[in-house]
Amino acid sequence: MVNILYFGNKTSAFKSSKSVLETLEPLFGDFANVSSASNKKNKLLRLLSMILLFFMKFRSTDYILIDVYSTKAYIYTIIISFLSNIFKKKYILILHGGDLPKRFINNEKKMKKLFIKAYSIVAPSNYLKEFFVKKGVPVTYIPNIIELKNYQFKARTSFSPNFISIRGFDTPYNPLMILKSMSILKTDFPNFKLYFIGDETDTNFDEITKYIDKNSLSENIYILPRMSKKEWTKLSEKVDFMISTPIIDNTPVSVIEGMALGLVVISTKVGGIPYLIEEDINGVLIDSNDHLGLANSLKMLLFDDNRCKEIAINGRKKARSFDWNFIKKDWEKLLSKNK
Repeated sequence: MVNILYFGNKTSAFKSSKSVLETLEPLFGDFANVSSASNKKNKLLRLLSMILLFFMKFRSTDYILIDVYSTKAYIYTIIISFLSNIFKKKYILILHGGDLPKRFINNEKKMKKLFIKAYSIVAPSNYLKEFFVKKGVPVTYIPNIIELKNYQFKARTSFSPNFISIRGFDTPYNPLMILKSMSILKTDFPNFKLYFIGDETDTNFDEITKYIDKNSLSENIYILPRMSKKEWTKLSEKVDFMISTPIIDNTPVSVIEGMALGLVVISTKVGGIPYLIEEDINGVLIDSNDHLGLANSLKMLLFDDNRCKEIAINGRKKARSFDWNFIKKDWEKLLSKNK
């Protein structure tokens, strides 16, 4: 078996969903020995734990995997790749940040220097792959994964105005767009329900609660703390639609999960999401920050059960293509000792 060091964010302790690292690590156990970091919420402690693990394990390691994000977590990529180069270890960059193209445009020379020394670069979306290939950076496409067996498909024959949003209240997810659309929707569907999952520590939490109170939405909208995957997927049985409104994104696993569960997924057409959702085939796309468009699309869906049923069935088919059983061979090939 190959020995792997995997560096990234292990966020399930303080967020409602598992990170990519947390999803892949046990699955890699089929063909590799994996050590990983870090689960520290404090960013400095997270970095220190990564460095400590590197020096404890690098001598016996065949590959070092590094998740690459476009925001503050990018510093982890710089430091771990620097150490990998010094000690002549093969490192593989796994691109995640939906804003990585913007970072590349602003820092092309520095990022190319980082990329050129990598053993391989993996993108979980064709959106990122196409961008970087056009910039002369060789990238291998290996999509994000789910274990389909963990997502019970609910075959719905009718669709009610019951919604779920699981990505929290931080600015990149534009939660206010959802609330503004709900204010409009209430005119036609006064008894709608929205389960809004997030934390009090999220950047826009106060703004969200004030908007709900000011617009008399407290009887319709349930603010819930972050949940485990098992908890929120159980909650999803009470709803028919998943709403996700990021202003920038890559290929969000949460959208794939919503499809797998049989929810009608509505999301913004940003980043890699249009590569994942085929408009009116397996989901619905809305312009970023267009709360009117979101409200109108929801109204149209709620008056057309047949359309919703078809989208939900196609969504499940799309989610099946991300199952580990289909994607395992790509990782085994990349991480083979015989390469």
